[in-house]
Amino acid sequence: MRFLQILFRHWAEDRLRRRTTLAWAERLAQQKKIEPEYTPASLFGGSTLLTVLYANGESVEQNKTLALRFACEAGLADEGKEAILALPDELHIAEKKFRYCEHAQTTYEMNFCAAYDAEVAAQWRQDELEKLSSRWPRADRAAFAALQQAEEAFVLAHGCGETYLGGTISGLRVNGVEERQRDNFVAAVRKFESGNLPRGTEADYKKADVDLNTTYRAALHFAAKQNFDEDYGCIQPDGIQKAERAWLKYRDAWVAFAKLHDPQTNSSAWLTLITRNRYWSLRMTMCAVGWKDRACKTHEAE
Repeated sequence: MRFLQILFRHWAEDRLRRRTTLAWAERLAQQKKIEPEYTPASLFGGSTLLTVLYANGESVEQNKTLALRFACEAGLADEGKEAILALPDELHIAEKKFRYCEHAQTTYEMNFCAAYDAEVAAQWRQDELEKLSSRWPRADRAAFAALQQAEEAFVLAHGCGETYLGGTISGLRVNGVEERQRDNFVAAVRKFESGNLPRGTEADYKKADVDLNTTYRAALHFAAKQNFDEDYGCIQPDGIQKAERAWLKYRDAWVAFAKLHDPQTNSSAWLTLITRNRYWSLRMTMCAVGWKDRACKTHEAE
């Protein structure tokens, strides 16, 4: 065991050293205009990565002076430079690590940071779901895999088709909408696994379905009537329709999984819950683009 611990430590240290070497190479490529601009690598690599490494003493000895030099090259705001100066010299204080994205100020930086955070969150969610499903029967896991695929397809359709895409922070808006939906999915699975299962009768589902269909038709009419200019990223009827079709597959995948994994709960309960969630999600989508409705303020207050 001791040998394995030493081997792992050397592997980790070697990996960090390679990351430092790569950062220096990327910095040189940036200076020579070899590195493409406006890519995640151009933002997080080179001088930016060296800033983080030397500020935190990761794979190199902590050197705030060098970190500040690279911070200037990367165009870090003064607030970020002050954060570097305020770092403790005791490197074991992990919570005091310098994090570049905490000091992003331009929409360009914010969009890429949001994408980076989404990648980290995706790994966390996958680990969490694998932990929850690791002991399920094979059939349950297969149905859940199909559900995850349907859920991601709906997330993307909802993010692109039911989010205002105009302006320089469109990426942030879409990312926020998509990440919220993904987080809600994980929270729902965790909640159900704890025994907190949905309730609802066939009558409840029929009412929820009528409410959703009414809202769906009204949303299509509103989007078409406003004559939103697609070039400015406004929500279009086509986007709402694609999101709705993706949601129907997501709904059916939920029910198929639930029948296997929790057969004692009737399908009407699941259908009621999922349909009501879609109903409110669609209403809030339209409220965000100027739909004047009493339910907008009502739901915000809940």
